Amino acid sequence: MGIFSHVGEQIQDVVGAFRELMQSQGGPPAGAKVRVGMQMWLDTPAFLVDLFRRVNPALEVVSSDPGGDLLRARHQRQFLRSLHHP
Repeated sequence: MGIFSHVGEQIQDVVGAFRELMQSQGGPPAGAKVRVGMQMWLDTPAFLVDLFRRVNPALEVVSSDPGGDLLRARHQRQFLRSLHHP
């Protein structure tokens, strides 16, 4: 990835990366879709989420909040511990 001239170019780069990843892993079982977590906060433009879904029909886009919340909580605990035990 690098500097992009427009959003479409960036999305196309992500599409290529997912295709390579799915090919290297053998892809999902027949009829299943690979789940991809995406931050779907108020500042995430809905048209970009929709565009990503349209150019990646083999992917199921889900909210990354459940997993992201767990990772943030774990990171925060580790950070606080490091403040007490340098």
